[in-house]
Amino acid sequence: MFEALSTYHLIIIFSITIIISYFFNLYAKKSGIPAVLLLIGLGIVINYTLRFSGFPKPDLLPVLEVLGVVGLILIVLEAALDLQLLKEKIGLIIKSFLVALIGLAGTSYLAALALNYLMEVEVLNALLYTIPLSILSSAIILPSIDDLDEDKREFMIYESTFSDIVGIIGFYSVLTMVGSHTEESVYGEVFGNLALTIVFSIIISYILIYVFQNIKGHVKLFLLIAILLLLYAIGKMFHLSSLIIILIFGMILNNYKVFFRGGLMKLLNVEKVEEVLDDMKVITAETAFVVRTFFFIIFGWSVYLGSLLSFKVIGIGLVILAIIYAVRAIVLFLFNGRDIVTQLFLAPRGLITILLFFAIPEELSIGAEFQGVLLFVILVSCLIMTWSMIVNKNKLAKIEELAANLKPSDKNITGSSGEFGLVETNPIPLEGVFVSYGWVPLLRYPFISDTGFTIYLPIKSNRVGSKGSQFGGSTDIYELFDIDGIKLETIYINSYQSFTSNKAPSGFFLSTQIDESLDAEKVLTNFKNLSKEEKQNLDKERFNNLRLQK
Repeated sequence: MFEALSTYHLIIIFSITIIISYFFNLYAKKSGIPAVLLLIGLGIVINYTLRFSGFPKPDLLPVLEVLGVVGLILIVLEAALDLQLLKEKIGLIIKSFLVALIGLAGTSYLAALALNYLMEVEVLNALLYTIPLSILSSAIILPSIDDLDEDKREFMIYESTFSDIVGIIGFYSVLTMVGSHTEESVYGEVFGNLALTIVFSIIISYILIYVFQNIKGHVKLFLLIAILLLLYAIGKMFHLSSLIIILIFGMILNNYKVFFRGGLMKLLNVEKVEEVLDDMKVITAETAFVVRTFFFIIFGWSVYLGSLLSFKVIGIGLVILAIIYAVRAIVLFLFNGRDIVTQLFLAPRGLITILLFFAIPEELSIGAEFQGVLLFVILVSCLIMTWSMIVNKNKLAKIEELAANLKPSDKNITGSSGEFGLVETNPIPLEGVFVSYGWVPLLRYPFISDTGFTIYLPIKSNRVGSKGSQFGGSTDIYELFDIDGIKLETIYINSYQSFTSNKAPSGFFLSTQIDESLDAEKVLTNFKNLSKEEKQNLDKERFNNLRLQK
């Protein structure tokens, strides 16, 4: 079929595909439906349209494998370029890493035991299939979480990124173990390769950053990507953990101020390195977008929907999904408490799951029917995430609708006594439970620098419970924290009143009560990135500069 297409036909197909993918992304952000599902769906439609039209179907699996390898490299590089190693985020980084690690290890091991029981597959061999199915898809999650609270969004960014990285390293480590004959040689080979790769990666990363800052001219970023691809391929030929090279390079480039200290910092032209970093982020994201687009369409083109009609496939898929969400619920509860419903269902499987599945050698295959399990888990996990995001969007829309029809008042509840909002006997009156979801995030607390300049920072909140109330309904209890997680106060809210308070408890302000230019919510990430000294020296000019930063 493709032989009949001219060069111009192919250019038109390529261009239309990219345009369609772009609009899929826009639609995904508005609707909550992941663009990946739309791309896979488009591939399936093309596949069956050609089949029913009588056109021969070309074998695109070799193209899929090439796209897969390039996509894997770009995903790891993109993830590494998003990792910020800041002192202020150490707690978040450690927590998200542990959630990703424990969740992935627990899910893959329990699912491997399930396959061992259901399909009589050796546990080590089964891990080659369950590790990919245990990896969160950052390619699906990251474009879909703009509507989440900043804390949840930041946590999901780190968790999905670590899940990608840890999962890939774990998969190739198990693949090495399966291919070894003795246990001693397994551990020696795995850890020896890992140590050698890390040392080589650090050295080559320092060299590349130093060299590329000094290259003049505009044609250098694809040269850098080409060198990384070359290093990956050569590393694979020598049985090194090649993705570590990509990961460490991206981390060192994005956090060059951490890794180039003292005398090493004198080797860098900070302005040039920033240019390389900014351009690298853009070109990596753009290239990854193109690769993902064609990968998922070709994957949809290649799948056979008939494999989903097997009761065995559906049964195994449901068991794996039950393990995925049960382990995720336990791990999130242990690290994040009870406010985990949204994050719980943000657990789609996608690009890396597919890529690693295709990397399993043919001699280690456990049967063609497992392709149906793979497709079932990917589609159902994406549909569950879609449902979760649509519910969240509907909740936010409901909050906005209620906020537009509020009856604000500075009154207290009749018969109340004590300090407003800070005691159970004088709760904050709100006009409906949904209103509290929108009202609490409006609270701000003041930050006064050593220069006397005051800005207002958003609070973090945690609903710890509720009690029956003498004022009707129940009174909700919220703990309020500053941006570093230090507890500020406990407040009490009664959402069963006929009016909504436009007052804040003592020591706090509503965003509607302060000058918008002093509200730090929209520049919170930039503010957090400041050192303690920079925060204390903050003045109006420096704060305005924060507002102008990307």
